[in-house]
Amino acid sequence: MILKNGVVALALLLTPACAACATEGEPADEAARVVLSSENTKMWHAWPLKFGQALQRSLRLLDEDEPEEALEAAKMYFILCPADEKSINRAVEHVKRVLEAVDGHPARANEFEQYALYGPAGPDGAAGTEDDVEDPLAQVSPEPIVPDGDHLKEYDAVIDRRAAVTDGWDRDWYETQKAFERLNCAAFTDAAGLLVEVLAEQVQRPHAPEEENWELKRVQQIIDRAQAGLGVVYRAREGTAAGLEEFRKTCLDYVVYGPPGKDQEIGTEDDLAPPI
Repeated sequence: MILKNGVVALALLLTPACAACATEGEPADEAARVVLSSENTKMWHAWPLKFGQALQRSLRLLDEDEPEEALEAAKMYFILCPADEKSINRAVEHVKRVLEAVDGHPARANEFEQYALYGPAGPDGAAGTEDDVEDPLAQVSPEPIVPDGDHLKEYDAVIDRRAAVTDGWDRDWYETQKAFERLNCAAFTDAAGLLVEVLAEQVQRPHAPEEENWELKRVQQIIDRAQAGLGVVYRAREGTAAGLEEFRKTCLDYVVYGPPGKDQEIGTEDDLAPPI
């Protein structure tokens, strides 16, 4: 559903099968109420990743009294959801609920909330202080939306056929499609490689989100998509939303300036290490 103010609202509704398996008031009613939004960037778009499917799976597994498996799906939901504050907070609350179901008490759930929102340094942002926290889900593997097998090979073949008939500058948009499907499959390293290549290619092209020229806006759109995907890679790697914007900025700076940084001199303060 696209609203006139440029905010995309995504309503996640359980399928009839999942709704039927839920007990009264739990958890189908909750899923039907979930509405997530993501700010756009001078364009109308829908969040491309299947985070709603991860949430549905987690809710179903909770209802089936399989909390450990539900936690794997809940972690995937946190990783894949849009990066706006509202979406992140909803995902954190769901993971907390599942952790309490697994543990029978809220201790690890509260630790996850601190880590997911503030990172290892905790709310004070300073490492080595009393509120430092470790990732309580570090040993939990996120459940893929689609197990890979031959899926990605077949998916890539379809995308390549579509890309073959597009303009050269638009083919990178299709490469982001491949990357997003890898994110859905929890193939985060492969996705990162594709997204970095796309970003490096597109930043070399003239682009400007405020211009009327469609081609310039299209290039900016592809850059935005690559940046959004890299944010998901960051959450998968670090287990937190803290530092995400800094990471995306570092990725962009690295593909623009390389290791020497903006001053183009090695050994100075703005030198950059590869972010991935």
